[in-house]
Amino acid sequence: MIVLRYALPFVVVWSLGATGCFSPYLKRDPAAPEPNPSEAMVGGFVVRFQDSGKEKSAVEAVVSAAQNAGLAEFGQKAALLHAQALSRFGYTAKFDGARAKRLDLIQFDSNAITAALTGSWRHPDSSSWGPLMVDTLFVKPVDVVAKLKDDNQKEYFAFTEIVIVETGLFLKEPTVMLRTAIFDVSGRKVLDLGAMGAGAANLLFCDRSPKNLEAALDAAFKGLTIVKEEKL
Repeated sequence: MIVLRYALPFVVVWSLGATGCFSPYLKRDPAAPEPNPSEAMVGGFVVRFQDSGKEKSAVEAVVSAAQNAGLAEFGQKAALLHAQALSRFGYTAKFDGARAKRLDLIQFDSNAITAALTGSWRHPDSSSWGPLMVDTLFVKPVDVVAKLKDDNQKEYFAFTEIVIVETGLFLKEPTVMLRTAIFDVSGRKVLDLGAMGAGAANLLFCDRSPKNLEAALDAAFKGLTIVKEEKL
């Protein structure tokens, strides 16, 4: 009991450090979408593992690469769960690879092999642009949307990033942090949400298998249902 008494606060502090100041949020324009439901083209959908930066042994590096390869399988499932979540707000997610590719100057293959090497996976029918890239000092949503929109169609544009970190000291678990932002054809943000959830914990080993990451993402979406909604 003495060990747990002093170790637990340290574990909590370490975990908070790994996830930063991130906390779930939900901001929405109650007048959107119009009509309801409306299509939301997924302009960017990226899943990546955020490494702690600590030096790894050869064995640890191989295990990490093997788990990163699973990001491709998890990403496909995450896209389905994400679409289900957006439908609650009146948005029907759709992919259009031809238009999404307008955003990436350099095209890279996105599969299990590249995920193993880079720790990142991009949905093959989307760009590598996440919500934080769309609105910066030098880039504005209206400019990004202008490259994607079809003048003959009214729709919305969604950008999503899922970041995975390993949390815990002795009992390790994968924590997923999801951000999604949706913009209308004028580049105005109509939905902004962030969710966080953790998968099953294991002693001294973080299970980043697709199944456990799916459980973490499912927990994130369930937690989002109790977040106080703010008006955009």
